[in-house]
Amino acid sequence: MTFLGYDTYCFSNVIPYEGKYTQRDVDLDFVRESARGHDIIIALGGFVSKTLQRAGIDHVSLPHPSPLNRKLNDKKYERAVLEDMRNYIP
Repeated sequence: MTFLGYDTYCFSNVIPYEGKYTQRDVDLDFVRESARGHDIIIALGGFVSKTLQRAGIDHVSLPHPSPLNRKLNDKKYERAVLEDMRNYIP
C-alpha cells in the first residue's frame, strides 16, 4: 500500500479461522458490512474475489501474497502488478 501511495487502509479476512474452508463457510453479511464505507476494495486472491462477487461488491483482484504463489517470487512480476494497480486506483 505504501508503494501505491496510501498510508491509511484496512485489511479484513473473509474467513475467521485457518484451515480448510469453502464458500459455504463465508458470512456474506460480515463481508458486506466490512466493505461498507470503503471507496476501493481489493481482493487478494481468487477465493476472496469470488466471495466479493457473491456479495455483489465491486472490487479489483490482485494475486494472493502467499509464499505458495510462485509468481510473486519474481520481483519484476510483483512490480508490474503494482504498477497496473496504480493505474486503476486514484
